[in-house]
Amino acid sequence: MAKVKIQGNASGTGVLTVTAPNTSTDRTITLPDTTGTLLDENSSVPAANLTGTVADARISALTASKLTGALPAISGANLTGITTGKVLAVYEDTDVGEYDTNSTSFIDVPGLYITATPSATSSKFLVLISMAGVGTHSSCTSVQFRLERTISGVGTTNPYTLTRSAAHDAITNSNVFGYDVQGLFLDEPSTTTQTTWKVQIATSGAGYARINSNMGTNDVTSSIVLMEIGA
Repeated sequence: MAKVKIQGNASGTGVLTVTAPNTSTDRTITLPDTTGTLLDENSSVPAANLTGTVADARISALTASKLTGALPAISGANLTGITTGKVLAVYEDTDVGEYDTNSTSFIDVPGLYITATPSATSSKFLVLISMAGVGTHSSCTSVQFRLERTISGVGTTNPYTLTRSAAHDAITNSNVFGYDVQGLFLDEPSTTTQTTWKVQIATSGAGYARINSNMGTNDVTSSIVLMEIGA
């Protein structure tokens, strides 16, 4: 059978005392079958000996002071618990159809709307609108655009209106003016119910407004972009 041998150090003069704990239970201490040095609370483990996976329970209290050096690359999809200021979703709708209207009441622009379901009541929505077209300005001195928001089962609100005036956008033909709309809005619907944002248009008089046209050979593309921002 194997034997246990305690060997003294020829250079040392101290006395090594092995002390038994204060226990009434029989214990068995099994020594490893290898050559090496036993570790205690004052010992360091070589980095080369640290391999494998560390259990989650062992790093639950990891502090920032323990993180040094360059961190490995990580996918944003693996980050959780980061909601403040985070872009949660992006939606876009574009339209190239030409539409004429002489309505002095707001009507829907057929191809410019987005429907989305907010992920939280605290979410904010950044809305970007880009449109262009022409209108008659002898009897229609301006074109108005409105962003309409409809919450399913709740109702409709009209939080933002833009006006484009002939006085600022007049071109060579004295009866026609061109307009360009670049809108940027921050909306707070405060709901998690399906919501629709749509663009509407109205004229100021008996003239007409034409969407997605520059009176030339090149048509114009209008667009609406919606970004949900975590509050």
